[in-house]
Amino acid sequence: PCRKWCIARSPSQWNAKPSQALRQGRGKSSMWMALDAVKRGEADAAVSAGNTGALMAVSKFVLRTLPGIDRPAIATVMPNRNDGYTTVLDLGANVDCSAEHLLQFAVLGSALVSAVDGKDEPSVGLLNIGTEELKGDDRVRNTCVAIAPSDPIPARRRKRRRESRSGV
Repeated sequence: PCRKWCIARSPSQWNAKPSQALRQGRGKSSMWMALDAVKRGEADAAVSAGNTGALMAVSKFVLRTLPGIDRPAIATVMPNRNDGYTTVLDLGANVDCSAEHLLQFAVLGSALVSAVDGKDEPSVGLLNIGTEELKGDDRVRNTCVAIAPSDPIPARRRKRRRESRSGV
């Protein structure tokens, strides 16, 4: 069914800190109003060209996160060499993530691809500077260890940036 568009014209300031967006935009900003519409079931999605940090903060406050998920993540798709696309999560919304947060993003990404693309067992990889066990900082190495035994993530392996374009 076709849903109608609702345009809210009470913008958040583009340079507002996420904490400011939470305090000053409470129920008044277009971002807040769009997310409230999703929460109430009046909209299926919210789209914003505004301040990403503010969007993440307001989203977490208004929509909450799933149990076991601490932070929201931004996802996008990139074309790959198999005439398909690769879904990538955590595209800048989180400046500093723990190994646990990266593991949660892997679970979110797997669930997203399963729901949207109907793939029962999508492969999940961690982008790193190489595939060797010693590559990457402690956080990346710890995430690789955490992903290995995790049941919700079917395929586990490290990926280099160029491999993410191959659709592997």
